[in-house]
Amino acid sequence: MIPAVDAVVAEFGQDVRFTEINVQSDLVNLFVSTGDGSERAVVFHGGELEVPDEVQPAPAGTEAFDLSSVDLDAASRFDELLRPELPESRLAVLTLTQTAETGLTWQAVMVGAQGTGFAVVLSPAGAILGALSD
Repeated sequence: MIPAVDAVVAEFGQDVRFTEINVQSDLVNLFVSTGDGSERAVVFHGGELEVPDEVQPAPAGTEAFDLSSVDLDAASRFDELLRPELPESRLAVLTLTQTAETGLTWQAVMVGAQGTGFAVVLSPAGAILGALSD
């Protein structure tokens, strides 16, 4: 994920703000805030950054955030952190968002042995805060 963030910072500058970062096994979706209630859906895949010309409205309730309080190194270890707590599950998607209700949080979507999904909510530094079920 860090190379994706570095590529976005190189493209948009140090003051870049996001409305969401969504990490999957083969790509990272980074939703870059335009500052006017819209966002640009940027994709980092195969070491390349794809930056579309189009912008779209940001989802209702989301708030733009910077990464000053986020430990990106901790995020790269979430799978190791969660495996002892959830040995029958695997990390499928990791999403960072901020809302007025939750503040800035990670949601780690876990898939259990039976194929059921649920989300573990973590702080920006990686402390487990709770879980959500599908």
